[in-house]
Parts: sequence; C-alpha cells; structure tokens
Amino acid sequence: MTAHHSPESPILVVGAGPVGLTAALSAQQLGLPTRIIERRATRHHHSKAVVLWPRALEVLDRLGVAADIVAAGLPLHGQTYNSAGRPIASVTFQRITDSKYDFALAIPQHETERILEQAYRRRGGTVDFGHELVALSDHPDGVSASIRRSEEEPHVERFRWAIGADGYRSMVREQLGIPFQGATYAARFMLSDGPCEVDLDRTQAHYFMTKEGVVVVVPMPGNSWRIFASAPMDVADQVTPDVVESIASRRMPVPITFGSGHSASVFLIHCKSSASLKGASTFLVGDAAHVHSPAGGQGLNTGFEDATSLVWRLAEGPGTRRSDLDTWASERQSVIDAVLRDTDLQTRLWSARGRRAQLRDVILKGATATGLLDRFVAPRQAMLNTRYPAATRRRVGRLKVGARLSSVALTTSSGDTLHDLLSRSNYTTLHLDPHSRVIEVTQIDSAGVKRERSVPASPELFKSLRLKQRTRVRARPDSIVADVTDNL
Repeated sequence: MTAHHSPESPILVVGAGPVGLTAALSAQQLGLPTRIIERRATRHHHSKAVVLWPRALEVLDRLGVAADIVAAGLPLHGQTYNSAGRPIASVTFQRITDSKYDFALAIPQHETERILEQAYRRRGGTVDFGHELVALSDHPDGVSASIRRSEEEPHVERFRWAIGADGYRSMVREQLGIPFQGATYAARFMLSDGPCEVDLDRTQAHYFMTKEGVVVVVPMPGNSWRIFASAPMDVADQVTPDVVESIASRRMPVPITFGSGHSASVFLIHCKSSASLKGASTFLVGDAAHVHSPAGGQGLNTGFEDATSLVWRLAEGPGTRRSDLDTWASERQSVIDAVLRDTDLQTRLWSARGRRAQLRDVILKGATATGLLDRFVAPRQAMLNTRYPAATRRRVGRLKVGARLSSVALTTSSGDTLHDLLSRSNYTTLHLDPHSRVIEVTQIDSAGVKRERSVPASPELFKSLRLKQRTRVRARPDSIVADVTDNL
C-alpha cells in the first residue's frame, strides 16, 4: 500500500451523487480545494428522487445552479388527495409568499445530478469515478483515507476533513463505527417511471388511497410520470411494468395506460438515522445519515441542506471551532428527527383502514376547508418553516432566531430577495429601516475587510416581515437568523 499526502485537498467527499456534488460545489464556491470520489464507474441514470422543494431550490440558488435545474424540471403547484375514488383534500404551494420559489419541482434525480456535475466541472472541479474508499482513519487533526482505483493497490491520502455522502450502505459510516438505527417497514412498495396516458392535472401530484393500498402519481418532464404504489402481498420481488399498471388501474378513478420504456421495481422502505452525524473530522450527510419513506419527497432535499450548512463552517479553516460543528450536528439531527416523524406519519396515513381511514378523511377534508393544509402543511413540506434549537426564542415580526430568514423581494420590480444580500461564507448584518425604506448591509469579506452598503427596499418588504421599527438582524450564510433586535 502506497501513501501520499494531499495538503492541496483539505476536504474529501465520498460519493458523487447529488448530495456529494452539492457539498463539493459549496466548497468550490468558498475556495476550498476538494477531492470527490465515486465508487461507480459512471454517473447513474435512474430517476430515484423526483421532487425538489422550495428550500432545496434556495440552497441550489446560492450555488448558482437553480436556474438550470428549474429549466430542466416541471413545476408542481400543489397536491390532491383521493380516498376510495373521491377527492378529499388538496394543498397548494402558490400561497407561499416568502420565497422566490412558490412551487415544487419535478425532475428525475439523474438530471439533477447531471446539472450539478456539469457545473462543478465547468468551474474547474473533477469527479474521480471508479475510486473506492476501502478504509478511513478519523482523528481530531485530520483524516487518512485508503482509496483504491479499479484493481490497483489502495493508496493512502491525507485530508483535513471528510464528508460521507455515500448513501444508505455508507462505507464512511461503517468505518466510523456509527450505528444506523431504526426500522424497516413490513410493507413492500413498487415503482415505475415512464410515459403514460392518464387524464390528470400535470401541475399537481396525486395521491389515491384505497383499502387495497395507495398509489402516488407524480408528473415529470416530457410525458413521463412517476407511479409509486404499495405492493400486494402476492406480488413477486421482481415485477414488470404491466403488473404495476394493472394494480394502479384498480386503485385509480381514472384510466391509466403505460407507454413503452417503463422501468419497474419492488423495494422496501426504511425509517433510520445515524446514531451520530460526525466523528472527529468526518461528517455524514444525505442517505449516509438518514433514510426514510419517500412520502413527501424529503430525503434528497434534507441532504442538500445537510451538506451546505456544514461546508460554510468548514470554510473557517484552522479557526473552525468544534462547538460550531457540534451545533451543526445538533441542528441537523433536529431536522432529521422531524422528517422521520413526518414521513412515518404520512406513510401510516396512506395505509389506514376502516375507522382510521374514515377519521383521516374527515380531518383532511376539514383541514382543506379551513385552509390549515395550505397555512401549515405546505410550508412544512416545502421545508421553509424549519426552526433550529436556539439559546433564545427571540423574535421580531416574522424574524425568529434559529429560523430561516424570509426570502422576500427587495422591491416589487426586482428579482432579488433578502437572501441575495447574504454572504456565502460569513455572517451578514442587516439594518432594516421601514421609515427610510433602506436596508444597510454589513459584511466581512474573505480578506477580513468590513464592507458596508445601502439597498433600497419597498414598503411591501417591511409589511411582509411585519416590521414597524428599525430592526437589526444577523444572518448566517445558510440564511438562518442568528440574532434579531429592535428598538434601536
């Protein structure tokens, strides 16, 4: 086994899926040399996750790739729920007013991955396909990684940090000796992607719940659809598209016909998370840290923020404090726990029978009629209402410590929002004055120089934030409010 050191690569990213590429792009944007390795010989071409939520699009916007991803996807403006063939509930995303993305985006994962990889390469990065991590030694002052290319002898490289984005069967997690805790659902599920003839609104995701099981139908770019369904007990472990089509047809109130080119598979779903998200100098993100039901499409979206909320902290270099990394792990664990609870609840609601199904339908109907689903469920599913644990629960108007800074438009004619004022690498202080209608922006640049500027803002911005007096807010690079004060 040979050994060499790589002081020019302070970060090793293991796994070149969307989450790993997002970590690498974030590091690249912050000027951190990064090596990303992938065991596969080439990029995969499977649909996998197919929905990106507004919060994930905001993350991708900060990396400068959201526009390309939105152009390749299909906007979804809501969800409809049917029970026993009758509509019972609906959710709309178009009432989201504090993000430039008032929609979810349907896009196959391989397309998201392609766009991320192209951006990373275009900016000077390389992806080392066919390189496998075979061992990892994690220490407070760095990481030693044994990496093998094809059939060659492994060689050892040294990095300051390592990020495990290598999926459910994570070698990084295994090398750290961290347990993966949780359960696997007893029920099996089927998946089929491809062109369909079906008379359904292509701006909505559709849920059909029956006593035989659930079918979820999601439109995708082109004439493709994602068909996700619980599998009957007698279905074999290998299925054909014809089987999925037949089962979906029995559960849906509208006819559906599969075109040619469909894929089909049967799989189990899990509700698991890593017992810890970090070692001494190594971190777990995405499916390496958590896997759960695809209900609500939260997995990939959660992984994006796992990665980007970590990397800006690593960019502090030798000054990176262990307490900051502990805070990252604590914050992300709180989100992961909430996602596991939410997706488990949704999965169980799908499977409700008898009186439980009747109660579910009554609650969903009432929540739709009163607007509760739009006011509370939509922002939660869109991942816009995350609030991390914080030492204080201080709030001024809609600005809350530990919560996401609203991404409201600066002016009615501008496409820029509050998020566009934030530093990518450091904290930003905003003085918001509703009387002069000006935002004073203060930042420390990468050279340690203080930068100040004034930006005009419309009355609508202050009204949206519910601010009536001069307010100071300090925001992190991931758009989380670190502190807020009024009465200045």
